[in-house]
Amino acid sequence: MTCLSVKKKVDAGCGVPRCTDGISDDGEIEPPSMLLIRPTRSLARRLGVRLPAEDANKPGLLTEWYANDFRLGRGEFVLFLSPCTCVPLVMRAPPYRDLPMRFHFQLLEYVQWLGWADAPRILGPQLAVGVQYARTQDRSALGVIVEFIKHLEVDHEIERLDLNATLKMSRRLADILVGAHGYQTPVEMFRKAVGIAPQPRKTHLRLLN
Repeated sequence: MTCLSVKKKVDAGCGVPRCTDGISDDGEIEPPSMLLIRPTRSLARRLGVRLPAEDANKPGLLTEWYANDFRLGRGEFVLFLSPCTCVPLVMRAPPYRDLPMRFHFQLLEYVQWLGWADAPRILGPQLAVGVQYARTQDRSALGVIVEFIKHLEVDHEIERLDLNATLKMSRRLADILVGAHGYQTPVEMFRKAVGIAPQPRKTHLRLLN
């Protein structure tokens, strides 16, 4: 797994880089950094934001997120992805003007469900600083987003997903094995990145090449 734009530390016993930005070596919280969203061009137009020519400041722990808009059935959605952990978060897109604020609150709820009890203490202050936008940089992160969207489209064709249950969609994607990241699930990568114990792997996991 590659943690993009964050400090890295090998997690003892698993050999996976640990995302440690936002936490000093002695475990103390560092000054908060701003939420960084890297939208695709189509999403940036809908958000009404201009993407700066120069990259934004270095983001903190899990505050960098790629984002792409897509349609599922008759609904408009955005899929956010952490390049550090491949954790996906699906949200209803409209109204676009308050999407960053809604993402802020949904993310805190989601990562606590993933098992990070310290999220309000560590991630909360960083998200509260504000939001900045920047151009996408990592093609592999965009590729994972595209493949996750394809999975949702196929699932919706087969079983008609509840389009109001976006957290359920996110959790469904978080249990897909990502071949490009050592056949780990986003849940597994996330738990290693924030230093919490792994859970027993579920059976019959799907694969994302």
